[in-house]
Amino acid sequence: FDYDADWAWNVQPHGRGLDYLWLVFDQYRALRALGQSIDILPPSTRDFSGYRLVTVPGMMFLPEDLKAALTASEAIVVFGPRTGARTGSMAIPVPLPPAIPGLDVTVTRAESLRPDMPEPLDGGGALVGYREDLEGRAEARLRTERGAPVMVSNGRLNYLGAWLDQPGFKRLFAELGVAAGLDLLDLPEGVRVRETGAERFWFNTDTQAHEVAGRRLNAVSVLREPR
Repeated sequence: FDYDADWAWNVQPHGRGLDYLWLVFDQYRALRALGQSIDILPPSTRDFSGYRLVTVPGMMFLPEDLKAALTASEAIVVFGPRTGARTGSMAIPVPLPPAIPGLDVTVTRAESLRPDMPEPLDGGGALVGYREDLEGRAEARLRTERGAPVMVSNGRLNYLGAWLDQPGFKRLFAELGVAAGLDLLDLPEGVRVRETGAERFWFNTDTQAHEVAGRRLNAVSVLREPR
């Protein structure tokens, strides 16, 4: 989580309700619904060894050494939206963003979307609130129903040029999670799991019991087990 990015989004939100905190939280929610334990790293992190999937949502100023560390890591990395959209002094950078080595994509235009006008993704999910026009030779991994690229990729590197709804984020991270070799779950509403070094905790905040991964989770309960 980058407090400088939070400040930058507050200064230039681009649209009503477009807040860095909620962008981060929406991605967090989708990953947790897929059964993942999430580490929230500070922007000073440069060592990403041990991570299979790293997401960099909306980090408007991306220092060159951090960009180099991410592109050199062995993790699948998802940048965007608005990653690298400003310099440290809030100017538009040259070259245009995201300027990620090894990923041929340029953001040529950005627009906010009305709350009542989501743009459907081809295959499920939708763009909400914010989207970018992407140009370049990188392969389009996600498109709108009209065929416009939404996320482009080259190997482990990905740039997402939109804010997605929960079905869209879950679909995106499910596909990348499979590629990263993560153990994924499709958890029901109210059920989440958290792993530590030696233990696993299952939380059911629902008023109904659930059967998940061969376990019965009673209503409003916590199950603790060894890994």
